[in-house]
Amino acid sequence: MPRSKRTSSTRSRGRGPSSKKKPMAAPSLLILECDPEKLPAAPTSFGEALESVVKGFVPRGRTIRVLAKTQPQLLADLGRLKIEVSHFQMVAIVAHSNVSGVSLTRDSVVSWTALGQWLAPFFPRIVVLVACEAGRWIAAKPLFEGVPTLKELYASPVLVNDQQAACIRLLIPYLLSGHRLKNKDLRGAQIVNLLLTRGIVLRRTRRDFRQPGVLDGAAWTIGEELLKAALHRLGPVVC
Repeated sequence: MPRSKRTSSTRSRGRGPSSKKKPMAAPSLLILECDPEKLPAAPTSFGEALESVVKGFVPRGRTIRVLAKTQPQLLADLGRLKIEVSHFQMVAIVAHSNVSGVSLTRDSVVSWTALGQWLAPFFPRIVVLVACEAGRWIAAKPLFEGVPTLKELYASPVLVNDQQAACIRLLIPYLLSGHRLKNKDLRGAQIVNLLLTRGIVLRRTRRDFRQPGVLDGAAWTIGEELLKAALHRLGPVVC
């Protein structure tokens, strides 16, 4: 009987306050926006508008926007944020890009591999790119390889204009609020976006790049080239 009481006491302690789940961390978003002079003239930049929308819909979150003017300045800002903030749940990037790399600053173009190295210290789980061809297989693969914590990447495999990029302003606060797009809902949203804006946003996941064969990459590339050719009359682009 005494032994039974000790066991009961131990189990009781296991149900105490120490066994409660820790509260979830507040959502956090880092917005990296390329030099405004490289974007079409507008009263409000895309990154600034996105920051305002996110703060309105996710008020308890931490949202920080960094304007990337020169590479030394950008790297200094990222180093400071690593010390002050440590990590971000999501990173959104507004920039010019193509399959070869991304142009965030006025003085350099970096490879997708290099961009992954810049993002990795912040442990993002989601990356959203408002940049031309950033959703292509050849561009997304280095990011998943370079950022071990990355689970999802949202981007377009073709050119992006201002109207098509606007849907990102709704996607980001939705995801940052803790919601997850089911495949069925994602397909519906993609169809609506295509019909309204002729825009395409893909969701890439780490599963897409687990032991991919050469044929997989080639098939994606061919399909993406066909999409690009079919939609080349989209109008003004942000790339």
